Amino acid sequence: MLKKAVAAGLIRGLGSDLVENGVVCLQYADDTILFLDANEKVVKNMKWIFTCFEQMSGMRINYHKSEIIPMNVSEQEKRGMVETLGCPEGTFPINYLGIPLHYQKITQEDLQPLVDKILKRISGWRGKLLSHVGRIVLIKTCLASIPIYLMSFFKFPKWALKLINTHMANCLWNDYEGHGRIHLANWQLVSMKKEAGGLGIPDLRDLNLALLGSWVKRFIRDEGKLWHSVIRKKYMRNVPNIFCVPTTHSSTFWKGIIGTAKALKFGYKWSVGDGMQIRFWKDTWFGNSPCLFNFGTYMLSVIKWEVGWPIFGMANRSS
Repeated sequence: MLKKAVAAGLIRGLGSDLVENGVVCLQYADDTILFLDANEKVVKNMKWIFTCFEQMSGMRINYHKSEIIPMNVSEQEKRGMVETLGCPEGTFPINYLGIPLHYQKITQEDLQPLVDKILKRISGWRGKLLSHVGRIVLIKTCLASIPIYLMSFFKFPKWALKLINTHMANCLWNDYEGHGRIHLANWQLVSMKKEAGGLGIPDLRDLNLALLGSWVKRFIRDEGKLWHSVIRKKYMRNVPNIFCVPTTHSSTFWKGIIGTAKALKFGYKWSVGDGMQIRFWKDTWFGNSPCLFNFGTYMLSVIKWEVGWPIFGMANRSS
């Protein structure tokens, strides 16, 4: 229904300059987000589409559990859209598939529920019957896995990683308020692999970078998909590949991926193809490192020699 309405010009989505006809709907299971142009006629047409859907399907839309979030509109236009759709007005951040969505940087208030969830899980493990080995197993399989989902979308700030690591360390050594215990090893040693002398507990910072780095691989492989098309047309109009995209005027999600891509670019080797997506000097396409590292110093010395030699010769002639 939405596709036919867009084709007939009844409604308009957002990002029409990035994707043909714009993005109107994102849906996974029962979580749905609709994007509409801030136009009174478009909003009324969407209300009629909702009514037709209810009549055809026999289902009812719960408008009281839905929210409308107007952006860049006047107060009068905002009231008109709320009255037309019959939904309460919402504010950012909003949760979609368990991810807090915001046009600004994620704050401590947004990450605090995650920390509270870890603390709630730890509180049930405090007791004399839980051995040291048992705590290590529970931290690996449970506590360290709680933040993985959010870590795959956002680059966690240092304070959040430090706070979560502190709670896991206190759990490992059974150190909590009223029952202080000495930590027999620092957390950097504990989080090392067993082969290196650690306990094999995941390092959340490295795990966060690895999860964000997987998006670089997805971007290269998912060519033609909706998210790939939006990212390419918004951030990569004048750059050849993902490793040279600037971070200015970018979302929090994209800044985290680009920051991780800078550390990953030396691990990718490009196939030349038509050469349109390769930077001659800075990308690895010949050998195991960029040409800048292999031949850049030599070329620089040659240029200095060619420029310096005539000046030296003129000095000799004048003397």
